[in-house]
Amino acid sequence: MHLHRLAARCAFLAILAICASVSPAPAETKRDMQAAKAAAAVAALDFNGTRYLHRWSAKNQHEFTPPEQQDLSRWQQMLTFITHPQLSDDADVRKLAEVSRDFYKSIGGGILKTASTAPTPDRATEYLVAAMLPGKDFTEVVFTRIAAHDGGALVTILAQRHYGEGHAQAAAMWLKANGETAERELMAWTGLPGLKQLQALPQAK
Repeated sequence: MHLHRLAARCAFLAILAICASVSPAPAETKRDMQAAKAAAAVAALDFNGTRYLHRWSAKNQHEFTPPEQQDLSRWQQMLTFITHPQLSDDADVRKLAEVSRDFYKSIGGGILKTASTAPTPDRATEYLVAAMLPGKDFTEVVFTRIAAHDGGALVTILAQRHYGEGHAQAAAMWLKANGETAERELMAWTGLPGLKQLQALPQAK
């Protein structure tokens, strides 16, 4: 599985605010400004004590890594968001969880855990799929949260990679030491970005 590539840039022109106060901006300019503001709001995210910067987006997939991990051929931690604005009800979200699980199996991954949360008046059922994925010279541990969010559905993938000799053993050791915390923090995270914010991020060319 290759989920991850690189493209990082975000621009904001404060002078536009001055121009807007002098004369009304065309509808297209206003939309551009709104999109830029939305993208700027999620260009950097904080999760579980680590800052993640936007690196690459294409269509509905958006990838973030820590500041020092700019090379997406050798990243170690990554957050990936996959937006589904057209899906929202529980059947849709459950199906996405099943698709995620089956995809991991199809590429030779080992499913570590599947789970779902109990619905509450303020929160619909959410799903978790955890897996260990094999690569040519790496092993990747993924925790995937699938939830109704911001009028659609959002798949959030927290991934940890280990490279080189003994990578499978290193991944297993990391999982034993950190897996429970990673899963708990991901499922409890209240700072998920909005779908429109993610969709406004710069797209890879």
